[in-house]
Amino acid sequence: MPLEQTLENFYPGQIISPNSLDEIPENNYMVYILVLDDTPIVLGLGKRNRARIIFDNSNNTTLHNFKSMLVRLYHLYGGGPFSRYIIVFDNRNEAAQAENHLHYLVGGNNINLPQDIMDHLFQGLPEEATSKLLLKLALASSYSGLSDLYKWRQKSLINDFDWNEISNRLPLDLLNWNV
Repeated sequence: MPLEQTLENFYPGQIISPNSLDEIPENNYMVYILVLDDTPIVLGLGKRNRARIIFDNSNNTTLHNFKSMLVRLYHLYGGGPFSRYIIVFDNRNEAAQAENHLHYLVGGNNINLPQDIMDHLFQGLPEEATSKLLLKLALASSYSGLSDLYKWRQKSLINDFDWNEISNRLPLDLLNWNV
């Protein structure tokens, strides 16, 4: 059964398919879903500030979300088009129950990238390259890999050569700032 139909069956009349960030409700708890090929990439719980990740793209990112790097890589190397859904709830407990239920039904609770995206990300990098190690560490982050990369650069833990290599693989204007 298509994802949208599954959502509508369990949460009739509660589904929003926003077309822009402006269509995300301001102060409600919600379950937000970013979908590619009828499969959730991100399925999470929160208010607008967290839900904005479903509108991340190759030009904009929600830097401090632990799935921000995952979303960026899907946009850069995973194709599209993407679908977005929001289910609004009266309180956090209802949203948390729905999130758990939907994780069980449709997934969206992992940060595993398909092999083809990993292949694109690491294409041409030697196994011993420091930039490859840094990207792998960022992917393994329990916080936000993109945020970690910025922090490491700011603390001069990433040299110019490796920073340029990373910036070429994760193009984002913020990656090009200097420390």
